[in-house]
Amino acid sequence: ETPTTGKYILKGTIKNITNSQYGNMYITDGTDEFLIYGLYDKDGNRYDAMSNAPTTGDEIVVEGSLMAFKGDTPQMKDATLKEVKVTFVESEYTQKTISEARKISEGTKVKLNGVVASITYATGLVPNGFYLVDNGASIYVYGKDVASSVEVGNTITVCGIKDYYVLDTEAASAELWGYEGCNQIANARVTAND
Repeated sequence: ETPTTGKYILKGTIKNITNSQYGNMYITDGTDEFLIYGLYDKDGNRYDAMSNAPTTGDEIVVEGSLMAFKGDTPQMKDATLKEVKVTFVESEYTQKTISEARKISEGTKVKLNGVVASITYATGLVPNGFYLVDNGASIYVYGKDVASSVEVGNTITVCGIKDYYVLDTEAASAELWGYEGCNQIANARVTAND
């Protein structure tokens, strides 16, 4: 569809990033969501070339033309990033080995170093997580944003929240047998990548 001739400014919190190469993402004001289809910084760098690109949880202000995809889905195409309010504070995350992280309680903020061993995919071959390994153990790191920003073999540092995952369809059985769920890191952010 044809974009509007005027420019609009939108402010919202990044809910999720659907393509970390182009910067396709949904932002929200807490009630409604809006699709940003491509994000560039003030110097014209595409999302994947930005230094300190915004990620899930960050509040952003963007400017661009509005349009409708296939006539009905509103979006802002090729938006320019005007402001970022980062909510992530790396010093709040405690450095752990993966073995230590597997044993700590749910909700703990951890910082891990390791190598990406395998990437997992959701329906439609969209990356949705990866396995991180070090010399002693492995752990699953969940999230489309982080999964699409790494490749197998990358040595990375990742910060996230210790979590346990149980399929909704298996929740009753897990509770019955005292199964806490699969060890994983959620709400993750890659802070270093070779």
